[in-house]
Amino acid sequence: MDKIWKKKKIIAVVLGVIILCIIGFSVIKKNKASVPQYTTAIAEKGTLVVSLSASGSVSSNNSRTVTTTASGVVKKIYVKKGQKVNTGTPLLQIDLDLNGLQKYQSAYASYQSAKNSLKTAQDKFYSLESDLVSAKNVYVNQWSMQSPDDPTYIQKHNTLLTAQEAYDNLQNQIKQSQTSLESSRLSYQAAGPIVYAPITGTVSSGVVNYPVTIQLDSAVDGLLPNMSATANILTYFKDSVVMVPNAAVQSATDGTTSVRILKNKQIETVTVETGINNDTQTEIVTGIAAGDEVVTAVSTAATKTTTNSTQSIFGGMGGGTRFVGR
Repeated sequence: MDKIWKKKKIIAVVLGVIILCIIGFSVIKKNKASVPQYTTAIAEKGTLVVSLSASGSVSSNNSRTVTTTASGVVKKIYVKKGQKVNTGTPLLQIDLDLNGLQKYQSAYASYQSAKNSLKTAQDKFYSLESDLVSAKNVYVNQWSMQSPDDPTYIQKHNTLLTAQEAYDNLQNQIKQSQTSLESSRLSYQAAGPIVYAPITGTVSSGVVNYPVTIQLDSAVDGLLPNMSATANILTYFKDSVVMVPNAAVQSATDGTTSVRILKNKQIETVTVETGINNDTQTEIVTGIAAGDEVVTAVSTAATKTTTNSTQSIFGGMGGGTRFVGR
């Protein structure tokens, strides 16, 4: 009986060990953590070129297309055949019909309304500018160094922010009023009874565009009227400047500009002063040097960590913990 009992006991112990080992061998967790990935570029020193791209068509240098929105009968012609005219020269006068007269009066009313709106905004501008200067002086000279928790500090800071917002909003309003005025002036002129040599622009998405004529220095073989043309117009360039991609430059609500640089695998935000810029690059006047690695974009990549744990009731047969990061 003792032998049978001992045998059963050994079998029970072995089975217990096997069961414990099976239970101990498990995957504790699979975790996904967010790790930032940085896209960087090197600050370069060189020549920064600012240019405009324009497209149009080839035309003869001694002819222009004249358009008008006025309707009626030609009453008088001011020029003769073959006469040379300049931009703005009166060409003819139209005796407006009823539809043309209504359109002309409506365009004139819109023009006057735009003039009044601009004048109102300009008159208000100086008052808001004075309020902003006063609020800024009070805040900077008396409260900027106080505790941000101080109720009076909060009040003066909010007053400054409100004044700045009102000033900025009015500046935008003035720009919009100027665009609206020019647009209405063009419409008023186009609807008028006098037709001029082309000086009018076109309005697209609230922006007034004027045609520009580029004259070639010499004749080009095969260049014919109405061919499509594209020109890159150099407006400004600057030598020996430190420049970074536009995406690297960040602007804060307080007006400061900064660039993030990568040093020793650490991100550092540096306040910079910017200069000129084009569609792709911005000049950095102070703050960083050529060769610095700047951050242009940040994305988040998934990292999977798997932990395997094996345990045993026997110390010598114990497993361990393994971390696998990808």
